[in-house]
Amino acid sequence: MDITFLQYILGSVLCTECIAGGMINLIIVAANIVKWRTMKFLNTVDEILSSLAISRSLCLFNGFLHYFLYLLGLWDVGNPWAKSSVSVITMFLYSTNLWFATVLCVFYCVKITNYSWKFFIFLKTKISTLVPWFLLASLLISISSSLPFGLSNHEMQIQNLTNVSMENLTLSGAQKRMRSSGSGFRNPNLKSHFNAVKSMSLFLVLQTMYLVITVHFLRTIEANKIAFWIYSILTYSPPAIHSLYIILSNSELKKTCISIFSILIFCAQE
Repeated sequence: MDITFLQYILGSVLCTECIAGGMINLIIVAANIVKWRTMKFLNTVDEILSSLAISRSLCLFNGFLHYFLYLLGLWDVGNPWAKSSVSVITMFLYSTNLWFATVLCVFYCVKITNYSWKFFIFLKTKISTLVPWFLLASLLISISSSLPFGLSNHEMQIQNLTNVSMENLTLSGAQKRMRSSGSGFRNPNLKSHFNAVKSMSLFLVLQTMYLVITVHFLRTIEANKIAFWIYSILTYSPPAIHSLYIILSNSELKKTCISIFSILIFCAQE
């Protein structure tokens, strides 16, 4: 098979993945907007999900724009300042969605486990008021970690690797403490707890996959175009897959999404 033709196929798969993932996350945002208009407020977890979905949709649509123009041969950023700006924006969006997802996992850990530590008790009682500060801290961390790495794509991948490694260590440690806790879950609502644990586990698996892929492809993506496209497809798949699981595991989100699709289908038929 011709290498150029294969690149177009892989590029088309990547662009489709970014569009589909962006739409999935916009559905989460729309569902929470509908919920907010109905109830006049949002739960803490919905605030985190909305922030995460907005971040992921921007990240995926940014990826679509970048790779679509690259696929058409229109992505030629000759100005080094413009190239650095694009790298910083891409790094910021990807890092933000990673940290927002980490905040979601921390919220799950605090809510569904029961420890006797004073700090943990304090955190559990104050988590709803602390979440906005966690999200703000995530933005600041993402900005500070993105600005110094606009010099080259290689350095950007190194920084992504560092962020994912730190988050994987944090989440794996939290899950180990949850499994070793003698008190277990704090209330009998096991289904939602298991869904939360599954969501955290899926996020950890996907980010571990990204870590392994980055280590494997880091030295080849610059010279090998096929490796570049495969790496890009695998890089943008975790946000889409994890958000899709969030919808499928949340009955309220699922019902709202079905309603939105029904309205869209009805409008399309008119």
